[in-house]
Amino acid sequence: MDNGFQFGDYHTKDFGAKVEWYPPRTIPARKGETISIPGRNGNLHIFQNAYESYPQYYDIYFNAGELVMMEATHKIAAWLTAEAGYKILRDRYDIGHFRKAIFLGPMDIENILNQYGRCRVSFECAPQSFLDAGEEIKTFSETGTLDNPTKYEALPEITIYGSAAGTVNIGGMSVEVLRITEPIILDSEMQDAYSKPGEGAAVNRNNDISAVDFPIILPGTTNISFSGGIEKIEIKPRWWEL
Repeated sequence: MDNGFQFGDYHTKDFGAKVEWYPPRTIPARKGETISIPGRNGNLHIFQNAYESYPQYYDIYFNAGELVMMEATHKIAAWLTAEAGYKILRDRYDIGHFRKAIFLGPMDIENILNQYGRCRVSFECAPQSFLDAGEEIKTFSETGTLDNPTKYEALPEITIYGSAAGTVNIGGMSVEVLRITEPIILDSEMQDAYSKPGEGAAVNRNNDISAVDFPIILPGTTNISFSGGIEKIEIKPRWWEL
């Protein structure tokens, strides 16, 4: 990857832009509450198992090329703002990882001789730095294990295949499948169960499963098994770290 970053479908190089120097890297803050108790030294911290979003910025410069500055800045603005919501953010400084980011703006672009521009592009990022390796599908046609290489609990996407009711066990967490006529996808991050028949819209399948909670994958080795009419499962583990 060139000296820049990719946000969504486009890279800084598509706009003749480069990052001027290595960007700062922020470690997200843990969510929690701080309580000061009268008469007691220090503070009491009540932590959640979650982290805050954080800002990630890049100082870039670019050459408008055959365009004048205003034409170039319109194209950059469309790249960053035309589609709302989070997109994948990758850069050459954290190889093998990606983040989910959103551009909120505003952004001031310095105009130099109506040909060159300089600005700071700032994103709000979800706290996780996801591993590319965590996007690889792991297929289990029989009992097996899955090794989480990080120190953090992963929230996987699990696809269940079968012809009749059965049970899926992941690290001691069980999901009972009550009915299955087509693959059921369990999304532990969204706490949702659905299927995607053909190219159509997702169909809710929460009434076709029974579970105390959606599975998580703890650090270390997790045992994977299934029984009944379940024939195989596929797991996208979604490894992440900070």
